[in-house]
Parts: sequence; structure tokens; C-alpha cells
Amino acid sequence: MSIVLSLTEHVMPYAKTVILIRHGQTPSNLTGSIQGPDEPLTDLGRDQAEKLANRLARSPRLYPLKAILTSSFARAKETALIIGDRFPGVAVVPSMVYHECLHPSRIRGLPINDPEVVRTLGEFTKNFHNPEYSYEDGETFSQRKARALIALSQLEDHYGDCIALVTHGVFATHIINCILHGEQLTSYMLERAPMMFPNTGILKLTFGEYHTFSGKRTGWRIHPGDASHLE
Repeated sequence: MSIVLSLTEHVMPYAKTVILIRHGQTPSNLTGSIQGPDEPLTDLGRDQAEKLANRLARSPRLYPLKAILTSSFARAKETALIIGDRFPGVAVVPSMVYHECLHPSRIRGLPINDPEVVRTLGEFTKNFHNPEYSYEDGETFSQRKARALIALSQLEDHYGDCIALVTHGVFATHIINCILHGEQLTSYMLERAPMMFPNTGILKLTFGEYHTFSGKRTGWRIHPGDASHLE
């Protein structure tokens, strides 16, 4: 996969635009607990999702959504459905492919300072650079990377030319790093790119033909510059 980072729009039309979105705030975001799949949004999280939905709907030329894809986890689906309310006729489609990177089920719901959480995450930290480390029923690095590559392949093949994808902060980081490094992504590369998504933060990705310093390419691009003040 090829990538050029740019803070400005290119005049060339893109074959596909993906608006990458993190879900709204949850109770565990406030308390620092380990999240599971069924956690809902807080009142503030729903308000964040409403504000994002309004922003997207106000700019139909910039965000002509044809589909809203979402993680199957409750907090992402709730965010996606709030956005979907502003886009009548646009389907909201959940998928297990886009869920958050998994912690062991044994510690989900526990506070970050719980002794079992401290011990389990300590083992994970010690083994972070072992791509096949078996993190109980959590995911290995190899599994997370493979799922992010599948997600990009599905987005590339999707019929829609403008798609919203509601996912999670850590998995969004894996998607971005797979755009940058593809199959060559390692845990060391991931650790050197600590990207941070605030709740309902967005990032635009595009797939199509573009020009690089060495010639014409086809692939994904990342647009990190937020020019919302120009909308």
C-alpha cells in the first residue's frame, strides 16, 4: 500500500473517501476501567455523537455518505445510529471486523488499578513485542494487524464512494499504521506512532490515484489536517 501525507486537499477526485470515527464517551473512559463489548455511551457521549452527526450532515458536499459501517460493540453502534439518524436511507452496518482490540475477558469491567488488571497488563507489556504472545482470550499483535488489513481490504472493495467507519481508538491506530506500513508493520513501528483519537474524533482517508515525488500511485492516503473552520 502507498501513502503520502498531506495537509491540503488535492484537486484529483478520489475513488473512495472513508471518514474514520472513534465512538463517543463511555463510563469506562471516565473511570479508567477495562472496557467490554456491551458498554453504552454516557450522556456526554451521546451529545458528542449528536454534534458530530450535525457536523457531517451540515456538509453534504464534503460528506455524501453512502454507508455507515460500525464496530459491533455497543458504544460504536450507538454512535453510528445517532449519525445514521441524520442520513435517512443510509444503512448502518455492524461488523465484528471493526471492533476494538481485545483485552482478556477475565479483566473486562475491572478498574485499571485492580491487582488482576495490573498483573495481566504487566505480562502483556513484557511480551508486547512478541507478535504471537497468547494474551489469554485477548488478541495477539498478529491477530490485530491481520484484522486491520482485512478492514482496509473491505473498505477498498465496498460499493460506497463515501463511507463513515465508526470504530475504536486503538483499532483506528492499527488501521492507520497498516496504511503506512502494510504487511511490514511491526509492533516496534506501532509503538513509535502513538496516535490519539478523542471521543468522536475523525480522520479522513482516501483511496485512489495520486501523485508522489516519484510518480503516479494508487493506494490509501491520510488527511490529518482538520480544516473544519473552512466548511
